[in-house]
Amino acid sequence: MTKTSRARVFLSRLIAIPLVFLLLIMLATGTLSVLYQDYCATRICFGVNVHGIALGGLTPQQATVLLEQELGASAPGLVLLYSETNQWTISNSSLGGVLDLDQAVAEAWQTGHSGTYRDDMQTRIRLLIQGYNIEPTYSLQTAQARTVLDNIAITASVSTLRSVTWVNGLQTGATDVTGGSDLDVAQTCQNITTAMQTWLGSSSWGKGTTSYTDISTPVAVPIAFESIVQPGTNTDAALAQLETMFQEPLRVCAVLDSLNEQGYTVPITKTWLIDRATLVAWTELDAAQEDDTTTLHVGLDSESIREWVVNIAKDIDQPSREGQFHYDSASQVLQVLLPGQIGYGVDVDASVKAIEKACLMGAADVHLVIRMVAPLVTREDLDAIMPLTLISQGETSFSGSSAERLQNIKVASACFDGITIPAQSTFSFLDRLGDVTVATGYSESWIIYGDRTVLGPGGGVCQVSTTCFRAAYYGGYPIVERHAHSYRVSWYEPPVGLDAAVFSPTTNMVFTNDTDNPILVQTIVDENASKLYFQFYSAPTGRVVEVSSPQTSNRVAAPDPIYTDDPSLPVGTTIQQEYAHEGIDTSIIRRIYVDGALVSEEELLSYYEPWAARYLVGTAGSEE
Repeated sequence: MTKTSRARVFLSRLIAIPLVFLLLIMLATGTLSVLYQDYCATRICFGVNVHGIALGGLTPQQATVLLEQELGASAPGLVLLYSETNQWTISNSSLGGVLDLDQAVAEAWQTGHSGTYRDDMQTRIRLLIQGYNIEPTYSLQTAQARTVLDNIAITASVSTLRSVTWVNGLQTGATDVTGGSDLDVAQTCQNITTAMQTWLGSSSWGKGTTSYTDISTPVAVPIAFESIVQPGTNTDAALAQLETMFQEPLRVCAVLDSLNEQGYTVPITKTWLIDRATLVAWTELDAAQEDDTTTLHVGLDSESIREWVVNIAKDIDQPSREGQFHYDSASQVLQVLLPGQIGYGVDVDASVKAIEKACLMGAADVHLVIRMVAPLVTREDLDAIMPLTLISQGETSFSGSSAERLQNIKVASACFDGITIPAQSTFSFLDRLGDVTVATGYSESWIIYGDRTVLGPGGGVCQVSTTCFRAAYYGGYPIVERHAHSYRVSWYEPPVGLDAAVFSPTTNMVFTNDTDNPILVQTIVDENASKLYFQFYSAPTGRVVEVSSPQTSNRVAAPDPIYTDDPSLPVGTTIQQEYAHEGIDTSIIRRIYVDGALVSEEELLSYYEPWAARYLVGTAGSEE
């Protein structure tokens, strides 16, 4: 090799080294970028702080819990309210000042999650370098702030329409008509909010701080005033109404129907007292000009009443729940397995109007307006058709099932044991079954997926759907949706042609209870006999159901076996994954009679594909 050639080789290697190094850096950077993007997909980006508290790497739920622990809901600091002649120092907690931590967490999450990849990358890089600090939004709880400001107004002799009508504690009265001013509660609240937000600071780039500046020094806020009603005000009717309103507390009742452990309806009553101080806080006086006289009208703060009702509704509202039962046909005794639950929902708008009306009339009692949703089938509904009659029974054999498949049969059938199907309703097997996952108690067993039999959660669920289908079919109930399996399955024969495959969300089994009475479903898993039963109990339907024997046709032999190489198995090993099944078409006729007359004749068709046996053939070590 010449000197020139050696120089060129040396030069090319010299150039290649930094290029390879640069390529490795780019690859590492790209990999880290992808990993970081994936990590931040469900978490707040690193570098995002709320009032100096780092939230990076937390989910929104975790961030909310952390902020509640570190900051709390109440705003810190003091507020100095002042007029021309007086001043009052009040804590934010007394005023009802709160920090909107949910909004702060939402803003923290949005930072770096705009949905645009390029913008998000730039933002996240800047966050890592510079950081971004979010200051929570400050707000006042109207009812609490109004109570404080009303007390200040009384002390300062500038309460609402002070020169005309006054409310001092639970006492009411009227003074001589004079000019003056009235404390503007709404504007004063706005002044407090603006001043506190300025003191708290605003969101900005940087890490922020976890401490507040001069927390012991009150934030000065001017009290806002507005002109009061001019001379010529009629106050007599307003004073009489106020005296009536404040005579005694208002009792609020909610009469609810509940289901006891035996499933029977019992009434319960819940009661709350609205004390007179709260009634005073809710009261508003409005002036209306009528000719040359201004008439005072007594009103109420609807928003404060709404807040009270919404808070009460939290103790009342609940969803409805269907009960589950067991019927012993021998003793004809009905037992409650799971009591039903009546759903409640407070009609907030209607309840607010009812409370307003009661307050203004000086009533002693008022009832909340409750929407109640009873279970579709109750104990009383079943008692009305006792003793129950066994309408139909579905039966299948799970003999030879693995322990995993048997476990899945038990879990799935338990979802249906004791449930009721309302009269004139459609029943969906998958809706009742719910999610079929390992987390819900299912084991992995063989299932039909496409054109293969594979391991998956829930193998054996079709045993349950098939048995349920047979009970509905033998009971004469209209079948809305039913699908045969791709190929014949020995567990569902005999008879051939009466199986029902399910696979969420595409393949369901649906039927209709077309009678005027509910159905009670009971399941039995007989491990000794390897049998699964679905029993439908109800009132007699008055119909007789005849099901013909299957008629078969179009028999097709199974295809040749399929062998698949498997490098995980040693050479000479062969494992059979699937067994051969011949293809066949079946026809079953169902006839339904009422009072001896044929009312329905239906053909149930099933088409089963020929299925090849499949084998895995070991190839490990064949090259050696």
